[in-house]
Amino acid sequence: STSPKRYIYTQVDMEHFKHSSAHKELLGFVSTMGKGLTSSNNTNSSSPPHSYNAHDPLNDLSPALASLHGSLSCMSTWIDPDTTEGLPPDKEVKARFGNPVFRTWHQRLTERSGAIIKCLMECHGKYVNYNNMESSETAPTKDEILKECSQLGYQAA
Repeated sequence: STSPKRYIYTQVDMEHFKHSSAHKELLGFVSTMGKGLTSSNNTNSSSPPHSYNAHDPLNDLSPALASLHGSLSCMSTWIDPDTTEGLPPDKEVKARFGNPVFRTWHQRLTERSGAIIKCLMECHGKYVNYNNMESSETAPTKDEILKECSQLGYQAA
């Protein structure tokens, strides 16, 4: 894997970036993620744009956010010492600021972050017209898409 490389050093570089296709794609992605938090079924402006339902956590999310949900679900297992991925707290170490096992957790996140972002972007790209999809016998349902993206996100983490 390659390390990120800085390309913007001056105001001229920034202006060039602002007119690039990468800028347009990045803004489109961020905008879509933001819209993914807004319920398409919610027309009442006085209610919150998205309300979390623990029994249906993928409800009203975009595919990219469903992927992120899956990754975050996996990451939560990292702090559960009763799971195979769990990192038990080191009770022997006396640390002034938190548990040193956090370094291991952070290292794991750093190592897997590329796969997490790649999965998120793939779900976003694959289902970019998710809200405008027409139902057919061969096409997956919105629920199936969200479950697939959540599972892929979990696996990526």
